[in-house]
Amino acid sequence: MYTIRYEKYYNDYRKSQEVKTFRSLEEVADWLFGMVRGEYSKSVLFFVDLDNTWSRIERLDPSCIQSGDGKWTYSIEQIEKDGVIIYSCGTFTNGIRHCNEEVKQWLKECRKRKEHPQFNFG
Repeated sequence: MYTIRYEKYYNDYRKSQEVKTFRSLEEVADWLFGMVRGEYSKSVLFFVDLDNTWSRIERLDPSCIQSGDGKWTYSIEQIEKDGVIIYSCGTFTNGIRHCNEEVKQWLKECRKRKEHPQFNFG
């Protein structure tokens, strides 16, 4: 089970910290991609590239994994897998940032999905 802690943000007066659970990281990706209206390239949808020297672990912040529905922005702050933290931008971990290999691979897959979207049309 994956537990996602995220910020739901409209403006500085309308924002909240929320928690959602998923069975897999693929479900998390489907949730994030499913919020987007219109083209992915013109949306808030973003997945950090930790292989890029500019985006090192020390620079992780809530904007590193984001999506939006045109009104609200959803920023992933922590991902837990069966009670173990596998991604954190430091919000809930005393400023300590972490990203394991599973999440790094998932982020790569999400970036590919954003660049090369495929849909199952009938």
